Amino acid sequence: MVVVNYNGGERLLSCILSITLQSSKPQIIILVDNASTDHSADAVEKAYPEVNIVRLKENRGPSAARNAGIAQSKTDLVLFVDADIYLARFCLQRLVLAYRQYSAVICPRIVFYSNPEFIQCDGTSAHFIGTLTLLHNRLALEKAPRTVQTVGGCPSACLLVETRIARELGGFDESYFFYFEDLEFNLKLRSKGYRIMCESRAVALHDTGRGTTDLSYRIGQKYPQQRFYLTVRNRLMTIFTYYRLRTIISLLPVFIL
Repeated sequence: MVVVNYNGGERLLSCILSITLQSSKPQIIILVDNASTDHSADAVEKAYPEVNIVRLKENRGPSAARNAGIAQSKTDLVLFVDADIYLARFCLQRLVLAYRQYSAVICPRIVFYSNPEFIQCDGTSAHFIGTLTLLHNRLALEKAPRTVQTVGGCPSACLLVETRIARELGGFDESYFFYFEDLEFNLKLRSKGYRIMCESRAVALHDTGRGTTDLSYRIGQKYPQQRFYLTVRNRLMTIFTYYRLRTIISLLPVFIL
């Protein structure tokens, strides 16, 4: 279990609590702190001394933090969890059971913590313009299937993968810093033929809160300039890395539009 944190505050403590309350306990919890300034990692150290804390000297983004967690992991499987994700009681158990049945990379159903009757995503799919599409986004739970289904990708906020696979792929591309690093990781998985699935009976709650300053966007707020820059930059990086030249040329009118 690798938890990634940057100024998570009380949300980080809630995340760790949800992990300790799992019906199936993780062998080890590794908290990778991305040079937080809010002392949230100190709070975890005091409340949960069993958690292994890796403190990075500077904030190099979630990709670098996840890679540091991969380097420390000694288990066959690693579940990546962001500090604003809370696992429902049977989430870990159901993810592991799905992995054993399908030998795939697995993600849970993520619902909104503030409105848990609605889904944020049941996995993702790659859009041809170089972005991610959230599957079943804002669909009411009562209308959604409760099955294991093959998807185009898993959000990096919560995904289960074999440690050897994560290392084989070189982990997450740290040049992305923030946004679409999960898209790039999923494209690497798919290029190697690995199966990606969502276990919708495993549930995680996303506490969106105020998000990360200068990066997160909430309805009614001004769109952050740094988010705009990173979104465009990382999208173009993905296109020029994974698309063939003839594909780029054929899609050029759409890209321009």
